[in-house]
Amino acid sequence: MIFLNEKQKRLSRFVWQGCFLIPINNFLKRFLPTKKQGFAKYAIISAVYNTENYLKDFLNSIIKQRLKFENHIFLILIDDGSSDKSPQIIQKYQAKFSNNIF
Repeated sequence: MIFLNEKQKRLSRFVWQGCFLIPINNFLKRFLPTKKQGFAKYAIISAVYNTENYLKDFLNSIIKQRLKFENHIFLILIDDGSSDKSPQIIQKYQAKFSNNIF
């Protein structure tokens, strides 16, 4: 078994990312689908109650869909008195996308 100190670990990560991961990611980005300019509008209604742990993942997954979020998707989030930080997370995203998140 090989033991590396922190400096060696950082260097190996840097080499791995610089030589392999970044070029591969740049090559694969060519094949990613582009954002679609659809005609339909969608409304997603979701209950939010003490979902602080996965609310950011939920919102980010909807925002990053192929269909352009700002033009075609509306979120209606219903919070029924959460006791965690769910309302603050919703307000943060609502400030960023005020026309799409209600």
